[in-house]
Amino acid sequence: TFLKELIAEKRPFQCPLLERSEANTKEQVLAFDADVMVMDNHIPDFKCAKAICHAWHGLGWKARDQKNITRHSEEVLRLTGKTPEESNPYYLAQCYGPHDYDFRINHMHMHPDNCRMVGVPFAELICDPPYSKQELAPRYQIDILKRKTVLVNFTWHYGSISNQTSKPSLLRRLFKSQKPNTKDAQFIKLLCKTINDQNANVLFCMHDRSRYDQSYLTIFDDLEQSFPNRVQIKYKDQHPDNLADLLVADAMVTNLSSFITYFYHTGRPSVHLCPIKKGEKNVTYAKPSRKGVKYKSRTVEESFMTDPEDNGGLTAYSTTECIEHICTALQDPDCCKERSEHWLNSKFPGGIEGSNVRYTAALEELHQRAQNVES
Repeated sequence: TFLKELIAEKRPFQCPLLERSEANTKEQVLAFDADVMVMDNHIPDFKCAKAICHAWHGLGWKARDQKNITRHSEEVLRLTGKTPEESNPYYLAQCYGPHDYDFRINHMHMHPDNCRMVGVPFAELICDPPYSKQELAPRYQIDILKRKTVLVNFTWHYGSISNQTSKPSLLRRLFKSQKPNTKDAQFIKLLCKTINDQNANVLFCMHDRSRYDQSYLTIFDDLEQSFPNRVQIKYKDQHPDNLADLLVADAMVTNLSSFITYFYHTGRPSVHLCPIKKGEKNVTYAKPSRKGVKYKSRTVEESFMTDPEDNGGLTAYSTTECIEHICTALQDPDCCKERSEHWLNSKFPGGIEGSNVRYTAALEELHQRAQNVES
């Protein structure tokens, strides 16, 4: 699927690509006998290399709870023989900047020896795109050249799109038994109607299609039918290159998904629908269990590594405010330019230039540290 994307043509890999789910993938990985493995949030169930670098999901707002931190520490111990809390020559935590670095050390209790600030490698692709909007246009159902496009990306973490309701909505595969949230469905339809009335497109950037209950898939399929050539739904398993979506969008809206912070590098408007009501002290979020969805509550301080209002765009505490801000974003393309620039400067005081060079150097250093121990 990836090889069908334009990015695979413009920036081809010079190495084999393996499907994670293939039966012989583990055998091929072990045969390769890697010195260093870079992993995302999917921690492998077998030791793939002598040393590992953890590439985080993105710099945003959500904080890991203590149970998650403990599980992560146990996984690193299993893969490297040491925990991240101690100086570990076989482990490296990629940090975006000082804000992220301090969080890993002070909140996740990682040893400073294991953390390296590298910047934002992905942002270099945004600032120096491998393809143009004109090249991408034929790959979209919507007309991204003649009309503005609003990119919509909702995280499932908080249960509902906006935590103004009490039941889960855009949930993962584990939550499939849940019924659709009527208020969320109404909001999504109103969002599409409002953007369509502004003569703009809606582009939904979704997780893998398999993560959603059929009732939700039906809702989104109906949107494409209700707004032909104005609404497009892109699922990650069918269209893995979401760099393209960031580049073609004229505005973006989400409920505090870290994905939106990459969009700040474009200087275009962004809308942040907070998962809590203004002034609330606790955050409700959904957790999977064998008996269905369980809801947990944590304080704002425990739930966020970055304050919800500390963002690079417009902040909404209700779906009504969210709709209003989207209209503002479409009418005033420079309304968030200074705010997003300020946010980026505060989190990356040295800028993002050279991020890939720093990341490469950090991986080479990790390789050398592991070799020194081996010798």
